[in-house]
Amino acid sequence: QQQQMQQQQQHRESRNGLEFLMPFVQQNVQVNQSIPLLAQNQTAVRMIPICVAKAIHEVTPAVVERTSQIACAATKDMVLKDMSLDPDEQLLKKAAECMVKSVAGSLGLVTVREPLRGAMTRHLRHCLVSQFPNRDSNEIEQVVSILVNDNMEFACKHVEKETVDKALKDMDTSLVPHVQARREHKSGPNRDKQFYDPAIIQLNARWPKALPEALRPRQGPLTEQQRQVYLDFGNMPSIFKDEEASTRQARPATLDEIVQKLLQDPPLMPPV
Repeated sequence: QQQQMQQQQQHRESRNGLEFLMPFVQQNVQVNQSIPLLAQNQTAVRMIPICVAKAIHEVTPAVVERTSQIACAATKDMVLKDMSLDPDEQLLKKAAECMVKSVAGSLGLVTVREPLRGAMTRHLRHCLVSQFPNRDSNEIEQVVSILVNDNMEFACKHVEKETVDKALKDMDTSLVPHVQARREHKSGPNRDKQFYDPAIIQLNARWPKALPEALRPRQGPLTEQQRQVYLDFGNMPSIFKDEEASTRQARPATLDEIVQKLLQDPPLMPPV
């Protein structure tokens, strides 16, 4: 009985999520009614937004959950390491926001494309086959392909936004103790001494001593150049490319390029 109640609850949540999604899909869905097959059947035309919404609703939760976790973990580790000796909590929050937003959005887009394409193709094919049982399968596949390509952009953008929203929320929550540590340092008796994040810098710990010298935390606040590395994440445009152009789209700086930029700044203190 408990299992049945859980299934009913999941069904209600799924239905509510789909109903919440439908207005957005109906506003953005692209249906080329000049396609002869669709011009013959308005019922099929009205069912296309439902198929697209079902596909988005089907793949979004898993993609958002997984990619936001990865983006938050990578961002948190990097930001806290680089700013472990920087007392500026506002810079910490801003840097984490810029980086996690860019990483989560890009990762969400890359991750969702094929699952979303597959789900959308499956739902649309099922709809058109049921509406046109006697039509040639090749003709139906061509229409399905057109509909999928026409609607991938806005569908992927929706998943990207959901991923970024969750990542930002989770990132903000995970930084609370580190922000609090900086505020307590500023108002405490040791405010005139060098700040260090006790959750990151620990005496006799192997890390960060084991890092190469150029990558170890440096005494004092970050340099302007180091700050700009994180702020530049916020200036990276989020551009969706179609399947054909995706392999040659302009790319942001690679990890190697970012590391090289960091390495250009000389150490300001002896190894920790």
